[in-house]
Amino acid sequence: MDSLKTEKIRVPKQADVFIARTAITTRTSSDIVEKIVTFQFKDLLKALRTVSTVEISGFGRMYISQAKLKKRIERDYLNRSYLQDKVLSEKDEYKIKSYLRSLDKLRDELIYLESKIIIKETKPEDGHSVNMGGMAQSPDASREVKGAN
Repeated sequence: MDSLKTEKIRVPKQADVFIARTAITTRTSSDIVEKIVTFQFKDLLKALRTVSTVEISGFGRMYISQAKLKKRIERDYLNRSYLQDKVLSEKDEYKIKSYLRSLDKLRDELIYLESKIIIKETKPEDGHSVNMGGMAQSPDASREVKGAN
């Protein structure tokens, strides 16, 4: 996961307009506003490494796009296959080591990306829901028992 921790953080270009507007509205230096936005953006990215949804007060809930995530994973698996073929066919020791380093980084990225896929809860035809632990529950199992303390 080192490749994910050492990546340089870039605030999106759309933030430039927000920074300029906020600096004017609050009569604050744009450098200070930029530092605050960069800090918040880094914090957001850090949070998205551990969860798939983040809620920002005043902006709403942010999700990781599942469709884009699945395409990225698919592309990374193709890249992995390509690199594995290169390792097997390459004669130069230096290039082999380079391919192996790339494979390690790709493996870490795939572990991270696959952790962000949201698995939807399924409801079989018999009316029992299946939770993420695989334990079946009857439709009445979630009701509270009245009179119990």
